[in-house]
Order: sequence, then C-alpha cells, then structure tokens
Amino acid sequence: PFDTLSIGRYITTVGIEEQLDKDSLLTGKVWGGYFTRNSKRQNLGTAIAFGGKPNATTNQIQLQEFKSVGADLRFRQDWNLTESDASEDKSSFATGLTYNGVDSPFTVEQGAGASAETGELRRFIDRRTDAIAAFAENRFNFGNLSITPGVRLENISQEVDERFNAAASSQVPTVPLKSATQEDFIPLTGIGADYKLGEETELYANFSQAFKPVTFGDVVPLGPTDGISSDIAEGKVNNYELGIRGTESDLLSWDASAFYITYTNQFGRVGNVFGNTGRGRYYGLDLASELNLIGLLDEISNAENKLGKKYGILSFYANASLLNARLTEGALYGKTPQYAPDYLIRSGFLYRPTENTKIGFLGNLVDTHYGDDANSTNFFIPSYKVFDLTAELEVIKDTLSLVGGINNIFDENYYSRIRGNGIDPANPRNYYTGLTYKY
Repeated sequence: PFDTLSIGRYITTVGIEEQLDKDSLLTGKVWGGYFTRNSKRQNLGTAIAFGGKPNATTNQIQLQEFKSVGADLRFRQDWNLTESDASEDKSSFATGLTYNGVDSPFTVEQGAGASAETGELRRFIDRRTDAIAAFAENRFNFGNLSITPGVRLENISQEVDERFNAAASSQVPTVPLKSATQEDFIPLTGIGADYKLGEETELYANFSQAFKPVTFGDVVPLGPTDGISSDIAEGKVNNYELGIRGTESDLLSWDASAFYITYTNQFGRVGNVFGNTGRGRYYGLDLASELNLIGLLDEISNAENKLGKKYGILSFYANASLLNARLTEGALYGKTPQYAPDYLIRSGFLYRPTENTKIGFLGNLVDTHYGDDANSTNFFIPSYKVFDLTAELEVIKDTLSLVGGINNIFDENYYSRIRGNGIDPANPRNYYTGLTYKY
C-alpha cells in the first residue's frame, strides 16, 4: 500500500511537409522532450525475496529523468521506370535521416519510513544515448508485380557512468563503481514483393533484418550482486514472411501469412549474470479477417431498402497469431523464449453507425507462457482473457467528438509481466474519456 509510481511527460514537436512538385515530397520534424519516472517502494525487510509482502520500515525512492532532442528528415521521389505515365507503373524512391539524443540521470535514495518522499542518497548514475540512422529504399513497379529493396544504417552510442553507490549510512561505496561505453553500428537490409492476382487479391513476401541493442540495464545492472557478461553483444534478427490478402467488395477483408524468425544473441539472465542466452527460432501464422454483418444481410436478402443505409456497418473482427518458439542454442537449449505464448487472439465487434462514430467491443485471449527464458516456476504466466469497450461519438458533425472507453470491462484478475521480485498485476477495470476537435 505504500508503493507509488508517478510519470510526467512533456514534449514539443514542430514539423513541415513540402510538396516540391507533383512527384517530389519533403518532410521534416524536430522535437524536444522531458520525461520523468518517480517510484517509491517499501523495502523487502524479512519477507521472502520473490512475491513476499514487504515489511521493512524503510523504502527505496527512484527518480529517472530523460531529456531528449531529435530530428527527422525524409524525401520521396516518384519516377517512371518505363515510358508509361500511369500511376500504377510509377516507381518511388525514399530516403531519410533521423537522430535522437537522450540524457538520463538516475538517482536512488533510501527513505527513513515506508512512505517517505525523500531519503539518503544510495546511488547516482549518469546515462547518455545518441542514436542516428539513415535509410534508403525504392519501390519498383512492373505492372502487377512490385519489388521494394531497402537498406538502413543504425548507429547507437551509449555511455553509463556510475558516480556513487552505498548500501548503508556510512556512504562508503559498497561495490566498485561501474561505467561502460557501448557502440553499435549495424547495417540492416530488407526486400519486399507483392503480386496482384486480381483487382482485390495479392500475394506478398518479405525479408527484413532487425537488431536489439544492449540497453542501460544490460550495461550496468541495478542489483548489487548482478553482473554482466564480458562479451555481451547486440541481438540480431532475420524475419521471413509469405502471405496472401484481399477483399470481397465491402463485405469481407482478409489476410493470412506464415512467418519464420531467427533471433541470434538473445538477452537474458543466467543466475546473476546478464548476457546473451543463445539463439531462438520462431515460426507460425498470422490470420486476420473482418466481416460486415449488416452488409451480408443486405446481400442475402437483396431488399430494396438496405439496412446498411439505415443502421451503418456492424463488423465481426478477428486476428490470431499462432506461434511455435524455441531456444535452439546456448545454456537454455530447448526452453521456450520469454513472453512467447502459443496463441494470441484479438476478436470482437466494431459498429460504425456513421462515418465518424465508432463503437468497439474487443477481446484479447492469451495462452500460457513464461516471463523468463529459463521457464522458471515463479515466472509462469497463466492464460487470460481481457475485453475492452471503446467509443468515439460524433457531437458536432466533422468537428467535435466524444471519446471514451472501459478497459478490462469484466474486471479480469490477471498479470502479464513478472519482475525479479514477483508478479506485476495488470490493471483492474478502468475508464477514460476525452474530446477530439477537428478543424
């Protein structure tokens, strides 16, 4: 009951979009922001380490600040690969550059009471990240076939400098101060293709690369006995996808694809050491469909007075991801990667009585899975089903709308994340509302 979390976020963005000519578009934006995360937690005391109810008379106060600046510039040029000037034969070249810099000081204090607001300094860490990326891609159109190759160059530089740590009022450093510099330069490539089988149906295939950089917590873990592997490296991912999608007039849209993913140098913990836990492979199916129920009734009845004109659109929506995931190399060979349920299903109803009025009743169904790569008993996450009700109701046509919703409408008691000291309970039933003004 003494634990609290306070978050503040302030950000300003200025952007420009310039149509240089009918075939050239330039966009750019700059931003700056300040984000704070301030938490207070009662210390463990004599309670058991995992899932125990804290009973100490002291607390830990953590303040994380993120001061960021960034910029993004993009250019697109449409051009003709052939003599034809038809829009479906035009190719497009796009390129861009983006930068983001963050200063993030981190302070830990120990309060003299379970609900103390301030305390004695226990730890102070300076953190800095600079990320810059450049990309270029081109969409080549050859009638019904289009091919899009692309490349992206990522560079992320991180510096972590622990200035102070102490576990007792003596203010003497408990363990040696930690500092690290991490530099990641990763070239990424990808290629996509799609082929139109008809007016409303197309085949598509994609290959792309991705990566996960080492983060602040990986470089300097917060636990006093935590260590980091001396040869930790960024994670690398290859994604393969093959699918087919289409629509049937205004009644039905659908999309089905198969995917295969390899993940080298996954991150994780073995004992008290953070490092690369091995290689993982993931494969499965993504399925999605939306059916207009009122439109289907009109199609079946073939009546002159269409229900859709009077009542709008009522759709049944379903999206399923079926997954098989395993760690195939490393100390955790044969285990299931963390947060990889065998199925994830999102389904429900969408009602649109008018173009700008929408009501949705959607559910999320998630299979059992684990919160760690070692598949520890303490990190088991049972399956859960959560339903949300959302609405956007037009008050003044094309101008003012009321938005609102109820999350977890049936008040499901569940958790979807596990920390090192126990489960992180999900939110019970909660509500939100707001206004949208368009001009």
